[in-house]
Amino acid sequence: MKIADINPHIRFAEQLTYSVKHSNVYVKDCRLFYIISGNAKIFVDNSEMPLTKNTLFYCCGGTKYTIETGETLQLYSLNFDLSQHQSEIIRPIPMEFNHTKNYSPIDKCNIKDSDFLNSFLLLKNATEFKPTISDITKEYSIQKAYFRENCSSILKLLLIKLHKQNSDTTTNSSDAINKIIAYVTSNFAKEIKNSELAEIAGYHEYYLNRLFIRHTGTSMHKYILNLRINESKRLLLNTNLSISDIASRIGFNSHTHFSTYFKKETGLSPFEYKNNFKNNI
Repeated sequence: MKIADINPHIRFAEQLTYSVKHSNVYVKDCRLFYIISGNAKIFVDNSEMPLTKNTLFYCCGGTKYTIETGETLQLYSLNFDLSQHQSEIIRPIPMEFNHTKNYSPIDKCNIKDSDFLNSFLLLKNATEFKPTISDITKEYSIQKAYFRENCSSILKLLLIKLHKQNSDTTTNSSDAINKIIAYVTSNFAKEIKNSELAEIAGYHEYYLNRLFIRHTGTSMHKYILNLRINESKRLLLNTNLSISDIASRIGFNSHTHFSTYFKKETGLSPFEYKNNFKNNI
């Protein structure tokens, strides 16, 4: 299915007050949250992301996530499928709280031309979408004639707009990733934070890391560590610097941490690597 073919089936659309301190859930249909007020954190696929005022979050059916709240959240919440295949199920589908079980989404749609609809998206400062989401919740709560069809058409337009915005951003992502690669190649020995790289690239740090993985096959943090290890190999074989000096020069805070990580990556300690390969022709 392509994004032009989606025909959302909405099961739930309400403004909620959420105050659970810690919640691990598995959802069987898609979710779209818009944070009206409050603060929380959401964890998806080993990514920690802030849920703050005017943040929009989407995830597809089959997603496991954890929410940690620091205070009460006010939010709009939509539960839906991307097609009408399971439209006979009109009641909201309960979340599952057992992460050890294997669950399946209700509607297994694969959107061929939209990455985020098959995974998740977090968009900060998403105020332009608030009126549309509010309209959907109002229409759904009043339930006049054809309210489901109206809500579906409004949501489809919203998702297409999100897709276009996400696609426009991705079009320029190669230049942004090349900027990041150039920067870390010149500065890998320094302490580099993802927030710093996000500022350079002009993207949110969580989204930037996903783009980086898509382009390079590895995370930004791992890429920097690989640069450090490659430089350490060069220094081990071509200088008489001590292990401590090399660790300090390439950006590790301690030679112990460096030695442990080096062995993890190469199977040899720095000393063993130097003895095995120095003057090896």
